[in-house]
Amino acid sequence: MAGRSIAGERGKLLRVLGVAFGLAVTVGVTIGAGILRRPGAVAGALGDPWLIMAMWTLGAVYALLASLAVAELAAALPQAGGFFVWSRRAFGPGAGFAIGWCDFLGNCAVAAYCSVAMSELAAGMGGRLRDWAPAVPPALLLLFAAIQAAGIRSGSLTQKITSALLAGGYLALVAAAFLFGHRAESSAPLIRREFVLGGLGALIFAFQSIVVTYDGWYEAGYFAEEMSDPGRDLPRSMVAGVVSVTAVYLLINGALLYALPLDRLAASELPASELARAVFGESGRQWITALSLLALPPAINASLLGGSRVVFGLARHGLVWSSALAVNRGGTPYVGLALTAVVAVGLAISGTFARLLALYGFLAVVLHCSAFTALFVLRRREPQLVRPFRVPAFPWAPGAVLATGALFLAGVIMTDTASSLVALALLALSAPVYRLLASASK
Repeated sequence: MAGRSIAGERGKLLRVLGVAFGLAVTVGVTIGAGILRRPGAVAGALGDPWLIMAMWTLGAVYALLASLAVAELAAALPQAGGFFVWSRRAFGPGAGFAIGWCDFLGNCAVAAYCSVAMSELAAGMGGRLRDWAPAVPPALLLLFAAIQAAGIRSGSLTQKITSALLAGGYLALVAAAFLFGHRAESSAPLIRREFVLGGLGALIFAFQSIVVTYDGWYEAGYFAEEMSDPGRDLPRSMVAGVVSVTAVYLLINGALLYALPLDRLAASELPASELARAVFGESGRQWITALSLLALPPAINASLLGGSRVVFGLARHGLVWSSALAVNRGGTPYVGLALTAVVAVGLAISGTFARLLALYGFLAVVLHCSAFTALFVLRRREPQLVRPFRVPAFPWAPGAVLATGALFLAGVIMTDTASSLVALALLALSAPVYRLLASASK
């Protein structure tokens, strides 16, 4: 039948997702290994418990305002593809492809990184797991791809379960710290890290570290087309996701400040491990291993989901092969999923994901700023566009996150110039790739 693929309807995703999935995918992607490590660096930079908590709250405000900006875009343009969709509408197909290209590679790199991290954790547990460790990354990626191939309902359920286990694991550690830990008193003076700009440099460093830890606030936007009511469900799920992540982060930092001396917290590269050891003794190592294992599957699942939707969005606009529009009866864009899984497996086996992740620190901020800028462009150029949700306090709220994103981008360029230049080269490489794929898809 014309317009249909062998396995399902061509180019048609199922509108079956709701607030619960949007919440789960936001929590599952955002709460990762970063919160296990970054509180120590932030504490060492700031040195004051109240200031530490205030900065983590400020990071949450940034994430919330940023998510509201993306919620307006995704609700007004409820199509699969995420940042590509909004950039294409605002800046044209070439710029849109560049954003989509980087977004796809970023999703693949995150999936590869998480699978390799689980392999390393398995190897550290010894026994037969050490022998099987090299096979873990491709096996995990293919396992999650197989779950998603069964349909979006299967992928959604997996995301909800893994995200709930992850959040529950962190909250259990927090509860144990307050119930069984003891209020800590510093026995040594705090040695604070020196910064070029003094106190201002410390604040900038701390805020950058915290904003990176909140990264993932936009994840529900990839699935706007599959939301039953994107105008209502997307803003609700994004706000609920950021609020939930904020609650977990503030509770974790509160537990760290309660149970660990400030000097010990500031000196630790893995403060959550110090916390678990303070509460459970040497058995705390198992707690952190378990938390690390819980933190990785939700990110793998969500990255494969997101990457496949980026490919689907590109195909819809003729920027990759039209076969990527194929959707099976379960609502899975299976060609896009297969491509995402294959690239992620290749990155995991080759180890090149590590370099991509280093570049993604720059590229992620480019993606964010592209969305914030697209919001202003479309508000001015397409005032008639139906917007079921409008970001409050426009233009001040999105203007604030755009300015912050631009400053953050400048900071990344100054602190990691080499990776930033390579990332810019990767963006430039998208131009010939765009021309090649656009020609091949005609």
